[in-house]
Amino acid sequence: MPRHLIRNFGTCLNSAGAATIAAVTSAPWSTAKTNLSMGAWYKSPNYKTNRQLIITNGNGSVAGYGLYISGDVTTDGSVYILNHNVAWNTCGFKVQDNVWHHYFLTIGASNDVTVYVDGVSRYTGTPTLGTPSGLSGFFNDGTVVTRGKVDDGRYYSSTLTADQVTNLYYGIEPPVTPTNWYKFDEGSGTSGTDSGSSPKTLGASGNTFPSYSSDVFMTSRTAVS
Repeated sequence: MPRHLIRNFGTCLNSAGAATIAAVTSAPWSTAKTNLSMGAWYKSPNYKTNRQLIITNGNGSVAGYGLYISGDVTTDGSVYILNHNVAWNTCGFKVQDNVWHHYFLTIGASNDVTVYVDGVSRYTGTPTLGTPSGLSGFFNDGTVVTRGKVDDGRYYSSTLTADQVTNLYYGIEPPVTPTNWYKFDEGSGTSGTDSGSSPKTLGASGNTFPSYSSDVFMTSRTAVS
């Protein structure tokens, strides 16, 4: 049976670039490099410019890992995993539009990494990943300027299955609560509430917190049967 996607999350976070940041600064979500999952909905208006940070666990100037659309490695909308300050790992997939997409990364017990875009596996491999330290969050990892919108950011302390990631894309919740979960439904303010099982509020880390936006409607789509 085909599944239909009609999503509206209420509000999202909107970064106009400069020094905007939404991050946990006291410590990363976790220092784990295996048995985890993380991702978010992201919409980029200018994939050709700068790094478009989707989600990061760890500070870009220190260590950790994150998902990016990189404009300083290539300008073609390529999706990358960054082992912070060490190496870019291309996922072999490009996003060249200004619409919402769901990006998700899972890491298994043997450092087996899978990257999904819109519920479909686009990369598998075993890249070297740094141990997270410093901040975790969205838009800015300490070294980048991002212009885009993010919604429904999640970090799990377990490896979601392929079916669970695909179902998540279609709005079907996995049978496990995220460790950290940012719905961004506040609509206003200078922080991001964490609805996960081990909550860590997002702040501006000495910079400017992104604004909230109502641009969150994802048009309906149908999966391949």
